Amino acid sequence: MLNVIIQIMVAFPLETEQGHGRVLVVYGAGVVAGGLGASVFEPTAMVGASAGVYCLLMSHIPHIVMNFQSLSHRYFRLVAVLLLCVSDVIYSIRHCLTKGNLQPRIGVAAHVSGAICGLLIGFIVYRGGEKTMAFRIARYAALLLYVAWIVATVVYNVEKKF
Repeated sequence: MLNVIIQIMVAFPLETEQGHGRVLVVYGAGVVAGGLGASVFEPTAMVGASAGVYCLLMSHIPHIVMNFQSLSHRYFRLVAVLLLCVSDVIYSIRHCLTKGNLQPRIGVAAHVSGAICGLLIGFIVYRGGEKTMAFRIARYAALLLYVAWIVATVVYNVEKKF
């Protein structure tokens, strides 16, 4: 339930500025990246919607960077994203140290994979800053890293089966 509430809060501003389709692509990419990351680093962990939520959350950063001049409340948004991330990292560390990451078990690999995916896929999918060479370089670098991650994790899983 908490994932759904955070997802709505995090996705709403992105949907109003980037459109439903782009945000859906980002969310879907995060779910895929989270599942693949968990399959490599935590194959026994169950993965839910949290990888997609982390992807949406972290995709705010490329959105803010690419549209910095035109966004209202840009500093507040940046601080809010960082605060959510830092507080969750602190909670996860505390949970792992005090409860041994049990009840509930946090799929750390899925969270991290979703977050990294959000940073990358945001530069690929979101609009803004298209006129600059720096944007084009960031977009192609992000695309290269994302594709490399997907290919590497798929190849790892295929090789693991044989």
